[in-house]
Amino acid sequence: MESSTAASTPERDEKPFDDPMDIPEVNMVHLELFNQFATDTFKFTFPCPELAELSKDIMLKQAFSAPYLMHQFLAMAARHLSVLDPGRELFLRQQATQLQLRGLTLFNRTDLSTSSRVPILLFSASLGCHALCDALSHRDDFPAFLEKFVSYLHLHRGVGKIVDGNWSQLLDSELRPVLEAGREKAAIKGLGHECDALRERIRASDLPESSIQACQTTIDYLQWVLDSHSRPEQGPDVLLSMAVLMPLGFVDLLVAGRPEAIAVLAYYAAGLHKYAHIWVVRDSGQFMIRSISQHLGPDWADVMQWPIDLLYSSM
Repeated sequence: MESSTAASTPERDEKPFDDPMDIPEVNMVHLELFNQFATDTFKFTFPCPELAELSKDIMLKQAFSAPYLMHQFLAMAARHLSVLDPGRELFLRQQATQLQLRGLTLFNRTDLSTSSRVPILLFSASLGCHALCDALSHRDDFPAFLEKFVSYLHLHRGVGKIVDGNWSQLLDSELRPVLEAGREKAAIKGLGHECDALRERIRASDLPESSIQACQTTIDYLQWVLDSHSRPEQGPDVLLSMAVLMPLGFVDLLVAGRPEAIAVLAYYAAGLHKYAHIWVVRDSGQFMIRSISQHLGPDWADVMQWPIDLLYSSM
Protein backbone atom coordinates (compact mmCIF):
# COMPACT_ATOMS: atom_id res chain seq x y z
CA MET A 1 0.00 0.00 0.00
CA GLU A 2 1.10 3.57 -0.48
CA SER A 3 3.20 4.61 2.47
CA SER A 4 2.37 8.30 2.55
CA THR A 5 -0.69 9.90 3.97
CA ALA A 6 -1.71 13.50 4.38
CA ALA A 7 -4.08 14.69 7.06
CA SER A 8 -6.58 17.29 6.03
CA THR A 9 -5.38 20.70 7.13
CA PRO A 10 -7.41 23.78 8.02
CA GLU A 11 -8.28 26.07 5.18
CA ARG A 12 -5.91 29.00 4.84
CA ASP A 13 -6.14 32.29 3.02
CA GLU A 14 -5.03 30.67 -0.26
CA LYS A 15 -6.13 32.48 -3.39
CA PRO A 16 -4.94 31.35 -6.83
CA PHE A 17 -3.21 33.84 -9.11
CA ASP A 18 -4.95 34.86 -12.32
CA ASP A 19 -1.70 34.82 -14.34
CA PRO A 20 0.83 32.02 -13.74
CA MET A 21 3.66 34.52 -14.25
CA ASP A 22 2.31 36.52 -11.27
CA ILE A 23 3.23 33.77 -8.81
CA PRO A 24 5.86 35.12 -6.40
CA GLU A 25 9.31 33.56 -6.42
CA VAL A 26 8.53 31.69 -3.20
CA ASN A 27 5.80 31.42 -0.59
CA MET A 28 4.85 29.06 2.21
CA VAL A 29 2.74 26.91 -0.10
CA HIS A 30 5.77 26.39 -2.33
CA LEU A 31 7.79 25.26 0.67
CA GLU A 32 5.03 22.82 1.56
CA LEU A 33 5.06 21.50 -2.01
CA PHE A 34 8.84 21.18 -2.04
CA ASN A 35 8.73 19.13 1.13
CA GLN A 36 5.99 16.96 -0.37
CA PHE A 37 8.03 16.35 -3.50
CA ALA A 38 11.27 15.62 -1.66
CA THR A 39 9.69 13.17 0.78
CA ASP A 40 7.15 11.35 -1.38
CA THR A 41 6.13 12.59 -4.82
CA PHE A 42 9.59 12.02 -6.32
CA LYS A 43 8.97 8.25 -6.04
CA PHE A 44 6.55 8.35 -8.97
CA THR A 45 7.87 11.34 -10.90
CA PHE A 46 10.91 9.46 -12.19
CA PRO A 47 10.45 6.07 -10.56
CA CYS A 48 13.29 3.64 -10.12
CA PRO A 49 12.56 1.77 -6.89
CA GLU A 50 15.97 0.17 -6.53
CA LEU A 51 17.69 3.54 -6.98
CA ALA A 52 15.13 5.78 -5.30
CA GLU A 53 17.50 7.85 -3.18
CA LEU A 54 19.95 8.36 -6.04
CA SER A 55 17.09 9.43 -8.29
CA LYS A 56 15.87 11.92 -5.68
CA ASP A 57 19.32 13.42 -5.20
CA ILE A 58 19.69 13.90 -8.95
CA MET A 59 16.22 15.42 -9.33
CA LEU A 60 16.70 17.93 -6.53
CA LYS A 61 20.19 18.90 -7.69
CA GLN A 62 18.94 19.50 -11.23
CA ALA A 63 15.84 21.38 -10.07
CA PHE A 64 17.95 23.96 -8.22
CA SER A 65 19.86 24.72 -11.42
CA ALA A 66 16.87 24.66 -13.81
CA PRO A 67 13.93 26.80 -12.59
CA TYR A 68 11.56 25.30 -15.16
CA LEU A 69 12.22 21.89 -13.65
CA MET A 70 11.65 23.11 -10.10
CA HIS A 71 8.29 24.58 -11.08
CA GLN A 72 7.20 21.32 -12.69
CA PHE A 73 8.27 19.31 -9.64
CA LEU A 74 6.24 21.66 -7.42
CA ALA A 75 3.30 21.29 -9.81
CA MET A 76 3.54 17.51 -9.54
CA ALA A 77 3.63 17.73 -5.75
CA ALA A 78 0.54 19.96 -5.78
CA ARG A 79 -1.28 17.44 -7.97
CA HIS A 80 -0.27 14.68 -5.55
CA LEU A 81 -1.45 16.63 -2.51
CA SER A 82 -4.77 17.36 -4.24
CA VAL A 83 -5.42 13.62 -4.04
CA LEU A 84 -4.18 13.21 -0.48
CA ASP A 85 -5.99 16.26 0.93
CA PRO A 86 -9.51 16.40 -0.61
CA GLY A 87 -10.43 19.44 1.49
CA ARG A 88 -7.94 21.52 -0.50
CA GLU A 89 -8.33 19.75 -3.83
CA LEU A 90 -9.56 22.72 -5.87
CA PHE A 91 -6.87 25.07 -4.58
CA LEU A 92 -4.10 22.53 -5.03
CA ARG A 93 -5.17 21.62 -8.55
CA GLN A 94 -5.16 25.32 -9.42
CA GLN A 95 -1.67 25.56 -7.97
CA ALA A 96 -0.59 22.54 -10.02
CA THR A 97 -1.88 24.10 -13.23
CA GLN A 98 -0.32 27.50 -12.57
CA LEU A 99 3.06 26.12 -11.57
CA GLN A 100 3.10 23.84 -14.59
CA LEU A 101 2.26 26.73 -16.93
CA ARG A 102 5.05 28.82 -15.43
CA GLY A 103 7.44 25.90 -15.80
CA LEU A 104 6.49 25.51 -19.46
CA THR A 105 6.98 29.25 -20.01
CA LEU A 106 10.45 29.11 -18.47
CA PHE A 107 11.26 25.96 -20.46
CA ASN A 108 10.28 27.63 -23.74
CA ARG A 109 12.61 30.53 -22.92
CA THR A 110 15.56 28.18 -22.36
CA ASP A 111 18.23 27.75 -25.04
CA LEU A 112 18.01 23.98 -25.34
CA SER A 113 20.89 23.76 -27.80
CA THR A 114 23.36 24.60 -25.04
CA SER A 115 21.51 22.97 -22.14
CA SER A 116 22.22 19.68 -20.43
CA ARG A 117 19.90 16.89 -21.50
CA VAL A 118 19.43 15.71 -17.90
CA PRO A 119 17.01 18.41 -16.66
CA ILE A 120 15.21 18.31 -20.02
CA LEU A 121 14.63 14.57 -19.66
CA LEU A 122 13.47 14.96 -16.06
CA PHE A 123 11.14 17.79 -17.08
CA SER A 124 9.62 15.71 -19.87
CA ALA A 125 9.21 12.68 -17.62
CA SER A 126 7.50 14.75 -14.94
CA LEU A 127 5.17 16.34 -17.50
CA GLY A 128 4.27 12.86 -18.67
CA CYS A 129 3.47 11.69 -15.14
CA HIS A 130 1.38 14.78 -14.53
CA ALA A 131 -0.50 14.27 -17.81
CA LEU A 132 -1.15 10.61 -16.97
CA CYS A 133 -2.64 11.59 -13.62
CA ASP A 134 -4.91 14.15 -15.28
CA ALA A 135 -5.95 11.76 -18.06
CA LEU A 136 -6.78 8.93 -15.67
CA SER A 137 -8.82 11.20 -13.41
CA HIS A 138 -11.48 11.82 -16.06
CA ARG A 139 -14.74 9.93 -15.78
CA ASP A 140 -16.35 11.05 -19.03
CA ASP A 141 -18.01 8.77 -21.54
CA PHE A 142 -15.46 6.45 -23.10
CA PRO A 143 -14.86 8.34 -26.41
CA ALA A 144 -14.10 11.53 -24.45
CA PHE A 145 -11.84 9.63 -22.07
CA LEU A 146 -10.01 8.01 -25.00
CA GLU A 147 -9.36 11.39 -26.58
CA LYS A 148 -7.77 12.65 -23.36
CA PHE A 149 -5.74 9.47 -22.95
CA VAL A 150 -4.38 9.67 -26.50
CA SER A 151 -3.34 13.27 -25.85
CA TYR A 152 -1.39 12.00 -22.84
CA LEU A 153 0.29 9.33 -24.97
CA HIS A 154 1.46 11.90 -27.52
CA LEU A 155 2.86 14.11 -24.78
CA HIS A 156 4.67 11.35 -22.90
CA ARG A 157 6.10 9.79 -26.05
CA GLY A 158 8.18 12.92 -26.39
CA VAL A 159 10.33 11.52 -23.57
CA GLY A 160 11.38 8.69 -25.85
CA LYS A 161 12.50 11.16 -28.52
CA ILE A 162 14.75 12.93 -26.03
CA VAL A 163 16.36 9.66 -24.97
CA ASP A 164 16.72 8.32 -28.52
CA GLY A 165 18.52 11.37 -29.77
CA ASN A 166 20.77 11.90 -26.76
CA TRP A 167 21.31 8.44 -25.31
CA SER A 168 25.12 8.60 -25.32
CA GLN A 169 25.14 12.00 -23.61
CA LEU A 170 22.68 10.82 -20.98
CA LEU A 171 24.69 7.66 -20.33
CA ASP A 172 27.71 9.85 -19.61
CA SER A 173 25.67 11.76 -17.02
CA GLU A 174 24.80 11.06 -13.41
CA LEU A 175 21.60 9.42 -14.66
CA ARG A 176 23.52 6.45 -16.06
CA PRO A 177 22.62 3.94 -13.27
CA VAL A 178 18.94 4.87 -13.47
CA LEU A 179 18.77 4.69 -17.26
CA GLU A 180 20.63 1.40 -17.41
CA ALA A 181 18.27 -0.09 -14.82
CA GLY A 182 15.33 0.95 -16.97
CA ARG A 183 16.92 -0.42 -20.13
CA GLU A 184 17.52 -3.78 -18.45
CA LYS A 185 13.87 -3.99 -17.42
CA ALA A 186 12.67 -3.16 -20.93
CA ALA A 187 14.75 -6.04 -22.31
CA ILE A 188 12.83 -8.59 -20.21
CA LYS A 189 10.28 -10.56 -22.23
CA GLY A 190 6.82 -11.29 -20.88
CA LEU A 191 6.27 -14.99 -20.20
CA GLY A 192 2.72 -15.07 -18.85
CA HIS A 193 -0.41 -16.15 -20.69
CA GLU A 194 -2.96 -13.52 -19.68
CA CYS A 195 -2.83 -11.98 -23.15
CA ASP A 196 -3.13 -15.22 -25.18
CA ALA A 197 -6.80 -14.77 -26.15
CA LEU A 198 -6.13 -11.16 -27.10
CA ARG A 199 -3.17 -12.17 -29.29
CA GLU A 200 -5.25 -14.75 -31.15
CA ARG A 201 -8.10 -12.30 -31.79
CA ILE A 202 -5.71 -9.66 -33.14
CA ARG A 203 -3.91 -12.21 -35.32
CA ALA A 204 -7.24 -13.26 -36.87
CA SER A 205 -8.41 -9.69 -37.52
CA ASP A 206 -8.66 -7.97 -40.91
CA LEU A 207 -6.15 -5.29 -39.94
CA PRO A 208 -3.20 -4.66 -42.28
CA GLU A 209 -0.12 -6.64 -41.34
CA SER A 210 1.69 -3.51 -40.12
CA SER A 211 -1.20 -2.72 -37.77
CA ILE A 212 -1.34 -6.30 -36.50
CA GLN A 213 2.37 -6.08 -35.74
CA ALA A 214 1.91 -2.76 -33.90
CA CYS A 215 -0.76 -4.39 -31.72
CA GLN A 216 1.31 -7.51 -31.12
CA THR A 217 4.34 -5.43 -30.10
CA THR A 218 2.16 -3.50 -27.66
CA ILE A 219 0.79 -6.78 -26.27
CA ASP A 220 4.36 -8.01 -25.76
CA TYR A 221 5.05 -4.97 -23.60
CA LEU A 222 1.74 -5.40 -21.79
CA GLN A 223 2.60 -8.96 -20.88
CA TRP A 224 5.87 -7.64 -19.47
CA VAL A 225 3.90 -5.12 -17.38
CA LEU A 226 1.54 -7.82 -16.10
CA ASP A 227 4.45 -10.15 -15.28
CA SER A 228 6.34 -7.40 -13.50
CA HIS A 229 3.66 -6.98 -10.87
CA SER A 230 4.64 -10.34 -9.39
CA ARG A 231 8.26 -9.23 -8.99
CA PRO A 232 8.69 -7.30 -5.72
CA GLU A 233 11.54 -5.18 -7.07
CA GLN A 234 9.33 -3.70 -9.75
CA GLY A 235 7.35 -0.53 -9.24
CA PRO A 236 4.97 1.76 -11.10
CA ASP A 237 7.73 2.78 -13.51
CA VAL A 238 6.59 -0.04 -15.78
CA LEU A 239 3.29 1.80 -16.31
CA LEU A 240 5.10 4.93 -17.44
CA SER A 241 7.33 2.93 -19.77
CA MET A 242 4.32 1.71 -21.73
CA ALA A 243 3.53 5.12 -23.20
CA VAL A 244 7.05 5.43 -24.57
CA LEU A 245 7.29 1.83 -25.81
CA MET A 246 3.95 1.66 -27.65
CA PRO A 247 4.52 1.83 -31.43
CA LEU A 248 3.14 4.94 -33.08
CA GLY A 249 1.07 2.68 -35.34
CA PHE A 250 -0.79 1.42 -32.28
CA VAL A 251 -1.52 4.96 -31.08
CA ASP A 252 -2.88 5.72 -34.56
CA LEU A 253 -5.24 2.75 -34.24
CA LEU A 254 -6.50 4.16 -30.94
CA VAL A 255 -7.10 7.53 -32.59
CA ALA A 256 -9.07 5.75 -35.32
CA GLY A 257 -11.15 3.96 -32.66
CA ARG A 258 -10.30 0.48 -33.92
CA PRO A 259 -11.84 -2.12 -31.60
CA GLU A 260 -8.67 -4.24 -31.75
CA ALA A 261 -6.59 -1.42 -30.26
CA ILE A 262 -9.27 -0.56 -27.70
CA ALA A 263 -9.30 -4.21 -26.56
CA VAL A 264 -5.53 -4.01 -26.11
CA LEU A 265 -6.09 -0.88 -24.04
CA ALA A 266 -8.33 -2.90 -21.72
CA TYR A 267 -5.35 -5.09 -20.88
CA TYR A 268 -3.30 -1.97 -20.16
CA ALA A 269 -6.15 -1.00 -17.82
CA ALA A 270 -5.74 -4.38 -16.13
CA GLY A 271 -2.11 -3.47 -15.51
CA LEU A 272 -3.26 -0.19 -14.02
CA HIS A 273 -5.72 -2.00 -11.79
CA LYS A 274 -2.89 -4.03 -10.29
CA TYR A 275 -1.40 -0.70 -9.11
CA ALA A 276 -4.67 0.79 -7.83
CA HIS A 277 -2.94 1.68 -4.55
CA ILE A 278 -0.80 4.26 -6.37
CA TRP A 279 -2.17 7.79 -6.11
CA VAL A 280 -1.91 8.47 -9.85
CA VAL A 281 -3.86 5.32 -10.71
CA ARG A 282 -6.53 4.71 -8.03
CA ASP A 283 -9.71 3.26 -9.58
CA SER A 284 -8.90 4.27 -13.17
CA GLY A 285 -8.18 0.70 -14.26
CA GLN A 286 -11.60 -0.43 -13.07
CA PHE A 287 -13.28 2.48 -14.83
CA MET A 288 -11.45 1.77 -18.09
CA ILE A 289 -12.17 -1.97 -18.09
CA ARG A 290 -15.89 -1.49 -17.46
CA SER A 291 -16.15 1.34 -20.00
CA ILE A 292 -14.29 -0.60 -22.69
CA SER A 293 -16.35 -3.73 -22.09
CA GLN A 294 -19.53 -1.71 -22.58
CA HIS A 295 -18.06 0.11 -25.59
CA LEU A 296 -16.97 -3.07 -27.41
CA GLY A 297 -20.11 -5.04 -26.62
CA PRO A 298 -20.76 -8.79 -26.83
CA ASP A 299 -18.58 -9.35 -29.93
CA TRP A 300 -15.50 -8.95 -27.73
CA ALA A 301 -16.81 -10.67 -24.60
CA ASP A 302 -14.36 -13.56 -24.91
CA VAL A 303 -11.35 -11.25 -25.05
CA MET A 304 -12.69 -9.06 -22.24
CA GLN A 305 -13.31 -12.01 -19.94
CA TRP A 306 -9.89 -11.96 -18.30
CA PRO A 307 -9.87 -8.21 -17.46
CA ILE A 308 -13.43 -8.51 -16.12
CA ASP A 309 -12.50 -11.55 -14.04
CA LEU A 310 -9.54 -9.60 -12.65
CA LEU A 311 -11.90 -6.92 -11.34
CA TYR A 312 -14.14 -9.45 -9.58
CA SER A 313 -11.18 -11.33 -8.11
CA SER A 314 -9.89 -8.17 -6.46
CA MET A 315 -13.17 -7.22 -4.81
